[in-house]
Amino acid sequence: MQAIPRIAVIGAGVAGVASAIALAEQGYHVSLFDAYPLLTGTSNNTPGRLGMGFHYATPNTAAMLFDTTIDLVKRYPQATLGRELPHGHPLRRAQYFVARDSLFGTDEISAVHDMLIERYAKAWESSGRRLPFGEPGAFLRRLREDEYRGYVNPDEVQMGVDTAEVLMDWPEVRARLERRVRAMPRIDIYEGHRVEALSHHGKFHWRVDARDPNGQLRTFDAQLVINCAWQNIDAINRMANLPIQSGAINRLKVLLRAKLPPILQQHSSMFFCMGPFAMFSNMNDGKGMMTYAPVTNISAAQAGDGHALAELNRILRHGVDAAESQRLIDGLRGGVARFIPAMRDALPVALKFGVVRTRSECDLWDKRSDVHHRDYTGVQADAADFITNAAVKLIYFARNADLVVELVSQRVPLTRTGRVA
Repeated sequence: MQAIPRIAVIGAGVAGVASAIALAEQGYHVSLFDAYPLLTGTSNNTPGRLGMGFHYATPNTAAMLFDTTIDLVKRYPQATLGRELPHGHPLRRAQYFVARDSLFGTDEISAVHDMLIERYAKAWESSGRRLPFGEPGAFLRRLREDEYRGYVNPDEVQMGVDTAEVLMDWPEVRARLERRVRAMPRIDIYEGHRVEALSHHGKFHWRVDARDPNGQLRTFDAQLVINCAWQNIDAINRMANLPIQSGAINRLKVLLRAKLPPILQQHSSMFFCMGPFAMFSNMNDGKGMMTYAPVTNISAAQAGDGHALAELNRILRHGVDAAESQRLIDGLRGGVARFIPAMRDALPVALKFGVVRTRSECDLWDKRSDVHHRDYTGVQADAADFITNAAVKLIYFARNADLVVELVSQRVPLTRTGRVA
Protein backbone atom coordinates (compact mmCIF):
# COMPACT_ATOMS: atom_id res chain seq x y z
CA MET A 1 0.00 0.00 0.00
CA GLN A 2 1.09 3.57 -0.69
CA ALA A 3 0.96 6.64 1.58
CA ILE A 4 -2.17 8.75 1.97
CA PRO A 5 -2.63 10.79 -1.23
CA ARG A 6 -2.07 14.53 -1.21
CA ILE A 7 -4.69 16.53 -3.15
CA ALA A 8 -4.03 20.11 -4.26
CA VAL A 9 -7.16 22.30 -4.24
CA ILE A 10 -6.59 25.58 -6.07
CA GLY A 11 -9.04 28.29 -5.09
CA ALA A 12 -10.40 28.78 -1.56
CA GLY A 13 -13.80 30.19 -2.31
CA VAL A 14 -16.87 28.25 -1.25
CA ALA A 15 -16.30 25.51 -3.86
CA GLY A 16 -12.66 25.01 -2.92
CA VAL A 17 -13.20 25.09 0.84
CA ALA A 18 -16.13 22.66 0.65
CA SER A 19 -14.13 20.32 -1.60
CA ALA A 20 -11.15 20.43 0.77
CA ILE A 21 -13.35 19.61 3.77
CA ALA A 22 -15.11 16.74 2.00
CA LEU A 23 -11.81 15.23 0.84
CA ALA A 24 -10.20 15.51 4.28
CA GLU A 25 -13.23 13.91 5.90
CA GLN A 26 -12.72 10.92 3.60
CA GLY A 27 -9.08 10.61 4.74
CA TYR A 28 -7.11 12.49 2.07
CA HIS A 29 -4.43 15.06 2.80
CA VAL A 30 -5.25 18.42 1.18
CA SER A 31 -3.19 21.47 0.27
CA LEU A 32 -5.57 24.43 -0.19
CA PHE A 33 -4.23 27.44 -2.13
CA ASP A 34 -5.57 30.93 -2.70
CA ALA A 35 -4.00 34.28 -3.50
CA TYR A 36 -6.54 35.93 -1.18
CA PRO A 37 -8.12 35.13 2.22
CA LEU A 38 -10.50 32.18 2.52
CA LEU A 39 -14.07 32.52 1.29
CA THR A 40 -13.76 35.94 -0.29
CA GLY A 41 -14.58 37.02 -3.84
CA THR A 42 -17.79 36.29 -5.72
CA SER A 43 -19.27 34.19 -2.89
CA ASN A 44 -19.11 37.24 -0.63
CA ASN A 45 -20.85 39.58 -3.06
CA THR A 46 -24.09 37.79 -3.88
CA PRO A 47 -27.34 37.52 -1.90
CA GLY A 48 -27.17 33.71 -1.82
CA ARG A 49 -30.71 32.87 -2.84
CA LEU A 50 -31.85 29.41 -1.76
CA GLY A 51 -33.57 28.94 -5.10
CA MET A 52 -36.56 26.63 -5.10
CA GLY A 53 -36.69 26.59 -8.90
CA PHE A 54 -39.13 29.46 -9.49
CA HIS A 55 -36.50 31.47 -11.36
CA TYR A 56 -36.55 29.03 -14.27
CA ALA A 57 -39.24 27.98 -16.73
CA THR A 58 -37.32 24.91 -17.86
CA PRO A 59 -38.36 21.87 -15.77
CA ASN A 60 -34.95 20.16 -15.58
CA THR A 61 -33.18 23.28 -14.33
CA ALA A 62 -35.97 24.15 -11.89
CA ALA A 63 -35.98 20.60 -10.49
CA MET A 64 -32.19 20.54 -10.09
CA LEU A 65 -32.19 23.87 -8.25
CA PHE A 66 -35.03 22.71 -6.01
CA ASP A 67 -33.33 19.41 -5.11
CA THR A 68 -30.03 21.14 -4.38
CA THR A 69 -31.67 23.67 -2.05
CA ILE A 70 -33.55 20.96 -0.14
CA ASP A 71 -30.29 19.03 0.27
CA LEU A 72 -28.42 22.13 1.45
CA VAL A 73 -30.90 23.15 4.16
CA LYS A 74 -30.81 19.60 5.53
CA ARG A 75 -27.02 19.85 5.88
CA TYR A 76 -27.07 23.46 7.10
CA PRO A 77 -30.28 23.90 9.13
CA GLN A 78 -29.13 27.36 10.26
CA ALA A 79 -28.55 28.52 6.70
CA THR A 80 -31.71 30.61 6.20
CA LEU A 81 -32.15 34.33 6.79
CA GLY A 82 -35.08 35.25 9.01
CA ARG A 83 -35.23 31.81 10.62
CA GLU A 84 -36.09 33.44 13.97
CA LEU A 85 -39.27 34.90 12.45
CA PRO A 86 -42.60 33.05 12.29
CA HIS A 87 -43.61 31.13 9.17
CA GLY A 88 -45.54 33.44 6.88
CA HIS A 89 -43.52 36.54 7.79
CA PRO A 90 -42.64 38.47 4.60
CA LEU A 91 -38.92 38.03 5.23
CA ARG A 92 -39.44 34.27 5.09
CA ARG A 93 -41.18 34.54 1.74
CA ALA A 94 -40.36 35.62 -1.80
CA GLN A 95 -42.55 36.91 -4.59
CA TYR A 96 -42.14 36.13 -8.28
CA PHE A 97 -43.70 38.24 -10.99
CA VAL A 98 -43.94 37.23 -14.64
CA ALA A 99 -43.06 40.35 -16.61
CA ARG A 100 -45.30 41.55 -19.44
CA ASP A 101 -42.63 40.72 -22.00
CA SER A 102 -41.47 37.48 -20.37
CA LEU A 103 -39.57 35.13 -22.66
CA PHE A 104 -41.75 32.28 -21.39
CA GLY A 105 -45.53 32.24 -21.25
CA THR A 106 -47.60 31.95 -18.08
CA ASP A 107 -48.75 28.46 -19.09
CA GLU A 108 -45.14 27.23 -19.29
CA ILE A 109 -44.28 28.86 -15.99
CA SER A 110 -47.40 27.60 -14.23
CA ALA A 111 -46.61 24.04 -15.35
CA VAL A 112 -43.18 24.31 -13.69
CA HIS A 113 -44.81 25.70 -10.54
CA ASP A 114 -47.19 22.73 -10.42
CA MET A 115 -44.22 20.38 -10.69
CA LEU A 116 -42.43 22.19 -7.84
CA ILE A 117 -45.52 22.07 -5.60
CA GLU A 118 -45.71 18.31 -6.05
CA ARG A 119 -41.97 17.96 -5.49
CA TYR A 120 -42.13 19.96 -2.28
CA ALA A 121 -44.98 17.89 -0.84
CA LYS A 122 -42.85 14.76 -1.29
CA ALA A 123 -39.74 16.43 0.15
CA TRP A 124 -41.75 17.63 3.16
CA GLU A 125 -42.93 14.13 3.98
CA SER A 126 -39.55 12.48 3.40
CA SER A 127 -37.88 15.05 5.72
CA GLY A 128 -40.19 14.19 8.58
CA ARG A 129 -42.04 17.49 8.04
CA ARG A 130 -39.11 19.53 9.29
CA LEU A 131 -38.05 21.71 6.36
CA PRO A 132 -37.64 25.45 7.15
CA PHE A 133 -40.04 26.48 4.38
CA GLY A 134 -43.20 25.39 6.18
CA GLU A 135 -46.27 23.35 5.28
CA PRO A 136 -46.85 22.35 1.63
CA GLY A 137 -50.13 24.22 1.61
CA ALA A 138 -48.25 27.51 2.00
CA PHE A 139 -45.50 26.68 -0.49
CA LEU A 140 -46.97 28.77 -3.32
CA ARG A 141 -49.98 31.05 -3.69
CA ARG A 142 -51.18 33.01 -6.70
CA LEU A 143 -51.42 36.77 -5.99
CA ARG A 144 -54.35 38.95 -6.97
CA GLU A 145 -53.46 42.24 -8.63
CA ASP A 146 -55.01 44.27 -5.79
CA GLU A 147 -52.55 42.56 -3.39
CA TYR A 148 -49.43 43.88 -5.13
CA ARG A 149 -50.65 47.06 -6.82
CA GLY A 150 -49.42 49.16 -3.90
CA TYR A 151 -45.75 48.29 -4.37
CA VAL A 152 -45.36 46.77 -7.86
CA ASN A 153 -46.14 48.57 -11.12
CA PRO A 154 -49.03 46.42 -12.45
CA ASP A 155 -48.39 47.64 -16.00
CA GLU A 156 -45.10 45.72 -15.98
CA VAL A 157 -46.35 42.30 -14.85
CA GLN A 158 -48.91 39.73 -15.91
CA MET A 159 -48.83 37.30 -12.98
CA GLY A 160 -47.51 37.20 -9.42
CA VAL A 161 -47.01 34.40 -6.90
CA ASP A 162 -46.03 34.37 -3.24
CA THR A 163 -43.62 31.53 -2.41
CA ALA A 164 -41.79 29.94 0.52
CA GLU A 165 -38.38 30.71 -0.96
CA VAL A 166 -35.84 32.39 1.33
CA LEU A 167 -32.30 33.75 1.24
CA MET A 168 -29.20 32.02 2.56
CA ASP A 169 -27.60 33.37 5.71
CA TRP A 170 -24.23 33.51 4.00
CA PRO A 171 -22.30 34.97 6.98
CA GLU A 172 -23.47 31.99 9.08
CA VAL A 173 -22.56 29.45 6.39
CA ARG A 174 -19.24 31.14 5.72
CA ALA A 175 -18.34 31.16 9.43
CA ARG A 176 -19.22 27.49 9.77
CA LEU A 177 -17.16 26.52 6.73
CA GLU A 178 -14.19 28.56 7.91
CA ARG A 179 -14.27 27.01 11.37
CA ARG A 180 -14.40 23.52 9.90
CA VAL A 181 -11.64 23.98 7.34
CA ARG A 182 -9.25 25.58 9.84
CA ALA A 183 -9.87 22.87 12.41
CA MET A 184 -9.10 19.91 10.13
CA PRO A 185 -5.59 18.51 10.67
CA ARG A 186 -5.49 16.91 7.20
CA ILE A 187 -5.85 20.31 5.47
CA ASP A 188 -2.85 22.62 5.01
CA ILE A 189 -4.07 26.12 4.16
CA TYR A 190 -1.94 28.44 2.03
CA GLU A 191 -3.65 31.81 2.00
CA GLY A 192 -1.86 34.56 0.14
CA HIS A 193 -0.22 31.97 -2.12
CA ARG A 194 -0.64 32.75 -5.80
CA VAL A 195 -0.28 29.67 -7.99
CA GLU A 196 2.10 30.53 -10.83
CA ALA A 197 2.87 27.17 -12.42
CA LEU A 198 1.67 23.58 -12.59
CA SER A 199 3.89 20.83 -13.95
CA HIS A 200 3.05 17.20 -14.61
CA HIS A 201 5.70 14.64 -13.65
CA GLY A 202 3.87 11.53 -14.64
CA LYS A 203 0.39 10.24 -13.94
CA PHE A 204 -0.75 11.18 -10.42
CA HIS A 205 2.25 13.41 -9.81
CA TRP A 206 1.82 17.18 -9.99
CA ARG A 207 4.03 19.98 -8.79
CA VAL A 208 2.44 23.27 -7.80
CA ASP A 209 4.58 26.40 -7.76
CA ALA A 210 3.04 29.15 -5.64
CA ARG A 211 4.42 32.52 -4.57
CA ASP A 212 3.92 33.12 -0.86
CA PRO A 213 3.06 36.44 0.83
CA ASN A 214 6.79 37.20 1.19
CA GLY A 215 7.37 36.83 -2.53
CA GLN A 216 9.15 33.49 -2.26
CA LEU A 217 8.35 30.80 -4.82
CA ARG A 218 7.51 27.51 -3.12
CA THR A 219 6.96 24.08 -4.66
CA PHE A 220 4.37 21.55 -3.49
CA ASP A 221 3.71 17.99 -4.63
CA ALA A 222 0.28 16.46 -5.14
CA GLN A 223 -1.23 13.37 -6.73
CA LEU A 224 -4.35 15.11 -8.00
CA VAL A 225 -5.33 18.72 -8.64
CA ILE A 226 -8.82 20.12 -8.04
CA ASN A 227 -9.31 23.39 -9.91
CA CYS A 228 -11.79 25.59 -8.01
CA ALA A 229 -10.26 28.90 -9.05
CA TRP A 230 -13.60 30.25 -10.36
CA GLN A 231 -12.87 33.22 -12.65
CA ASN A 232 -9.30 31.90 -13.03
CA ILE A 233 -10.30 28.33 -13.89
CA ASP A 234 -9.17 28.67 -17.50
CA ALA A 235 -5.80 30.17 -16.52
CA ILE A 236 -5.13 27.22 -14.20
CA ASN A 237 -6.08 24.74 -16.91
CA ARG A 238 -3.71 26.47 -19.28
CA MET A 239 -0.89 26.22 -16.73
CA ALA A 240 -1.57 22.47 -16.57
CA ASN A 241 -1.45 22.20 -20.38
CA LEU A 242 -5.04 20.98 -20.37
CA PRO A 243 -7.85 22.14 -22.65
CA ILE A 244 -9.93 25.01 -21.35
CA GLN A 245 -13.61 24.23 -20.91
CA SER A 246 -15.04 24.48 -24.38
CA GLY A 247 -17.75 27.13 -24.69
CA ALA A 248 -17.53 28.30 -21.07
CA ILE A 249 -18.47 31.92 -20.43
CA ASN A 250 -17.57 34.10 -17.43
CA ARG A 251 -20.27 36.75 -17.08
CA LEU A 252 -19.29 39.79 -14.98
CA LYS A 253 -22.19 41.09 -12.90
CA VAL A 254 -22.72 44.05 -10.60
CA LEU A 255 -25.25 44.30 -7.79
CA LEU A 256 -26.27 47.37 -5.81
CA ARG A 257 -26.47 47.16 -2.04
CA ALA A 258 -28.78 49.91 -0.79
CA LYS A 259 -30.63 51.09 2.30
CA LEU A 260 -34.27 50.37 1.65
CA PRO A 261 -37.09 52.90 1.94
CA PRO A 262 -39.37 52.16 4.93
CA ILE A 263 -42.13 50.65 2.77
CA LEU A 264 -39.76 47.90 1.61
CA GLN A 265 -37.75 47.15 4.76
CA GLN A 266 -40.14 44.42 5.92
CA HIS A 267 -41.11 43.29 2.44
CA SER A 268 -40.46 39.95 0.78
CA SER A 269 -37.72 39.70 -1.80
CA MET A 270 -39.05 40.12 -5.33
CA PHE A 271 -38.00 38.72 -8.67
CA PHE A 272 -39.22 39.69 -12.13
CA CYS A 273 -38.81 37.03 -14.76
CA MET A 274 -38.43 35.16 -17.04
CA GLY A 275 -35.72 36.99 -18.90
CA PRO A 276 -33.56 40.11 -18.58
CA PHE A 277 -35.48 41.93 -15.87
CA ALA A 278 -34.95 42.79 -12.20
CA MET A 279 -34.39 41.34 -8.73
CA PHE A 280 -34.55 42.71 -5.19
CA SER A 281 -33.28 40.63 -2.26
CA ASN A 282 -34.16 41.80 1.25
CA MET A 283 -31.12 41.07 3.43
CA ASN A 284 -33.07 41.36 6.68
CA ASP A 285 -30.94 44.25 7.98
CA GLY A 286 -32.74 47.24 6.48
CA LYS A 287 -30.75 46.85 3.28
CA GLY A 288 -31.31 45.05 0.02
CA MET A 289 -29.38 43.81 -2.99
CA MET A 290 -30.73 44.60 -6.43
CA THR A 291 -30.01 43.78 -10.04
CA TYR A 292 -31.40 45.03 -13.32
CA ALA A 293 -30.23 42.74 -16.10
CA PRO A 294 -29.48 45.32 -18.83
CA VAL A 295 -27.13 47.10 -16.41
CA THR A 296 -26.10 44.24 -14.10
CA ASN A 297 -24.52 42.17 -16.85
CA ILE A 298 -21.47 44.31 -17.52
CA SER A 299 -19.56 42.00 -19.84
CA ALA A 300 -18.91 38.39 -20.78
CA ALA A 301 -15.53 36.79 -21.37
CA GLN A 302 -15.25 33.56 -23.31
CA ALA A 303 -12.92 30.89 -21.97
CA GLY A 304 -9.52 31.40 -23.56
CA ASP A 305 -9.91 35.14 -24.11
CA GLY A 306 -7.01 36.22 -21.93
CA HIS A 307 -7.47 39.97 -22.46
CA ALA A 308 -11.18 39.95 -21.61
CA LEU A 309 -10.62 37.71 -18.57
CA ALA A 310 -7.83 39.98 -17.30
CA GLU A 311 -10.12 43.01 -17.53
CA LEU A 312 -12.86 41.10 -15.74
CA ASN A 313 -10.49 40.20 -12.91
CA ARG A 314 -9.29 43.80 -12.66
CA ILE A 315 -12.83 45.06 -12.08
CA LEU A 316 -13.53 42.27 -9.60
CA ARG A 317 -10.57 43.32 -7.46
CA HIS A 318 -10.50 47.08 -7.94
CA GLY A 319 -13.99 48.10 -9.03
CA VAL A 320 -14.66 51.00 -11.39
CA ASP A 321 -14.06 54.76 -11.25
CA ALA A 322 -16.45 57.26 -9.66
CA ALA A 323 -18.20 58.24 -12.89
CA GLU A 324 -18.83 54.64 -13.90
CA SER A 325 -19.98 53.82 -10.36
CA GLN A 326 -22.58 56.57 -10.51
CA ARG A 327 -23.77 55.40 -13.92
CA LEU A 328 -24.19 51.86 -12.61
CA ILE A 329 -25.98 53.02 -9.46
CA ASP A 330 -28.41 55.17 -11.43
CA GLY A 331 -29.02 52.40 -13.95
CA LEU A 332 -29.59 49.68 -11.37
CA ARG A 333 -31.82 51.73 -9.10
CA GLY A 334 -33.80 53.17 -12.00
CA GLY A 335 -34.21 49.77 -13.64
CA VAL A 336 -35.57 48.15 -10.49
CA ALA A 337 -37.81 51.17 -9.88
CA ARG A 338 -39.47 50.43 -13.23
CA PHE A 339 -41.01 47.44 -11.44
CA ILE A 340 -40.91 48.62 -7.79
CA PRO A 341 -41.48 52.42 -7.88
CA ALA A 342 -40.51 52.97 -4.22
CA MET A 343 -36.99 51.78 -5.02
CA ARG A 344 -36.23 55.27 -6.38
CA ASP A 345 -35.85 56.29 -2.72
CA ALA A 346 -33.30 53.58 -1.91
CA LEU A 347 -29.97 55.00 -0.70
CA PRO A 348 -26.89 53.43 -2.34
CA VAL A 349 -24.40 51.75 0.00
CA ALA A 350 -22.01 49.85 -2.28
CA LEU A 351 -21.61 48.15 -5.63
CA LYS A 352 -20.76 44.45 -5.47
CA PHE A 353 -19.09 42.64 -8.37
CA GLY A 354 -19.18 38.92 -9.06
CA VAL A 355 -18.90 36.31 -11.78
CA VAL A 356 -21.43 33.81 -13.09
CA ARG A 357 -19.96 30.94 -15.08
CA THR A 358 -22.17 29.23 -17.66
CA ARG A 359 -21.84 27.07 -20.73
CA SER A 360 -22.04 28.24 -24.31
CA GLU A 361 -23.65 31.59 -25.16
CA CYS A 362 -25.37 33.69 -22.48
CA ASP A 363 -27.97 35.67 -24.42
CA LEU A 364 -30.46 36.61 -21.69
CA TRP A 365 -32.89 37.83 -24.34
CA ASP A 366 -33.15 34.42 -26.04
CA LYS A 367 -35.23 31.70 -24.34
CA ARG A 368 -33.18 29.06 -26.17
CA SER A 369 -29.93 30.34 -24.66
CA ASP A 370 -28.06 28.04 -22.31
CA VAL A 371 -28.33 30.67 -19.58
CA HIS A 372 -31.98 29.61 -19.19
CA HIS A 373 -31.09 25.89 -19.23
CA ARG A 374 -28.58 25.35 -16.42
CA ASP A 375 -29.13 21.75 -15.37
CA TYR A 376 -25.44 20.92 -14.82
CA THR A 377 -23.05 21.10 -11.87
CA GLY A 378 -19.82 22.38 -13.41
CA VAL A 379 -17.80 19.40 -12.07
CA GLN A 380 -15.81 17.46 -14.63
CA ALA A 381 -12.60 15.44 -14.96
CA ASP A 382 -10.24 17.16 -17.41
CA ALA A 383 -7.65 14.37 -16.99
CA ALA A 384 -7.25 11.25 -14.90
CA ASP A 385 -5.60 13.31 -12.16
CA PHE A 386 -7.11 16.77 -12.72
CA ILE A 387 -10.70 17.75 -11.82
CA THR A 388 -12.47 21.06 -12.36
CA ASN A 389 -15.18 22.27 -9.98
CA ALA A 390 -16.79 25.29 -11.63
CA ALA A 391 -19.83 25.49 -9.35
CA VAL A 392 -22.70 26.91 -11.41
CA LYS A 393 -24.36 28.47 -8.36
CA LEU A 394 -23.25 29.32 -4.83
CA ILE A 395 -25.68 26.85 -3.29
CA TYR A 396 -24.21 23.96 -5.29
CA PHE A 397 -21.07 23.90 -3.16
CA ALA A 398 -22.01 20.96 -0.92
CA ARG A 399 -23.29 18.62 -3.63
CA ASN A 400 -20.37 19.54 -5.89
CA ALA A 401 -17.94 18.63 -3.12
CA ASP A 402 -19.55 15.19 -2.98
CA LEU A 403 -19.02 14.82 -6.73
CA VAL A 404 -15.36 15.81 -6.35
CA VAL A 405 -14.87 13.15 -3.65
CA GLU A 406 -16.55 10.56 -5.87
CA LEU A 407 -14.23 11.34 -8.78
CA VAL A 408 -11.12 11.35 -6.58
CA SER A 409 -12.03 8.08 -4.86
CA GLN A 410 -12.47 6.42 -8.24
CA ARG A 411 -8.92 7.40 -9.14
CA VAL A 412 -7.04 6.90 -5.85
CA PRO A 413 -9.33 4.86 -3.57
CA LEU A 414 -8.42 4.65 0.09
CA THR A 415 -8.48 1.59 2.33
CA ARG A 416 -9.92 1.67 5.83
CA THR A 417 -6.47 2.57 7.12
CA GLY A 418 -6.43 5.69 4.96
CA ARG A 419 -3.84 4.39 2.51
CA VAL A 420 -4.14 3.98 -1.24
CA ALA A 421 -5.59 0.58 -2.05
